[in-house]
Amino acid sequence: MDANVRNIEKRLDALERMQTMTMKPPIANVGTLGLWAFALTTAMLSVKELRVGASDDGAVGVTIGFAFGFGGLVQLLAGILSALRGQSFSAVAFASYGGFWLSYGTYEVLAYEASSLAIKSPKKPCCSCGDFSLLCSSVRR
Repeated sequence: MDANVRNIEKRLDALERMQTMTMKPPIANVGTLGLWAFALTTAMLSVKELRVGASDDGAVGVTIGFAFGFGGLVQLLAGILSALRGQSFSAVAFASYGGFWLSYGTYEVLAYEASSLAIKSPKKPCCSCGDFSLLCSSVRR
């Protein structure tokens, strides 16, 4: 009976060692980073829309930088890391907002380029920034 108990203990020890070798290192909770990126980028967009402080060109440049870098890439990364942690809700939320900010930054770049060309050709763009935001908010629901 003693030999059986020792044999079981050895097998349990071997299983524990194998399990610790195959365990993934823990990933930090990135919810705070994702929420901070969302809040700061949204605040920057609000300042731009209120036209406080900077000229239109400067405000657009700062907003585009935040939309691509902090709002887009950081939130997309937070979504990917949340998925690796198994947090599906935050993964979907952060990845979708990251995609939104990347697409918003792209829209702003294209709209800015179109407005700089508008001096040469007076055609109006097919949609405005408000139309873009309305479309993204309706798709999210």
